[in-house]
Amino acid sequence: TQKPCVYLKSENGTPFNITVQNIVDNYYTVESLTDLETALKEVLINNNDYMKIQRQEAFENCKLKENYAAKNIIDDILKMIIKKIRATKGRFLFWVVNGFNK
Repeated sequence: TQKPCVYLKSENGTPFNITVQNIVDNYYTVESLTDLETALKEVLINNNDYMKIQRQEAFENCKLKENYAAKNIIDDILKMIIKKIRATKGRFLFWVVNGFNK
């Protein structure tokens, strides 16, 4: 992301998966109003987004810009179907085209 991000950390928060954690690690983390005030002053008022480069690198490394969930799901399903067709020498495709009961 091109813009600074603030993560409002909570004691009751749910742990992140590794991908999200890698991104959030590059946000400005605040746990109190004082932390928030300090972060906003430093980043916005003083125009010092000192985490920008590492945040952009983390974002690019997890390939979120290229991530289209629906397309990925469809691609995965197609790969599974093609694998099944090859494994059954085409019988799977015959089964799908002619009905699941046969």
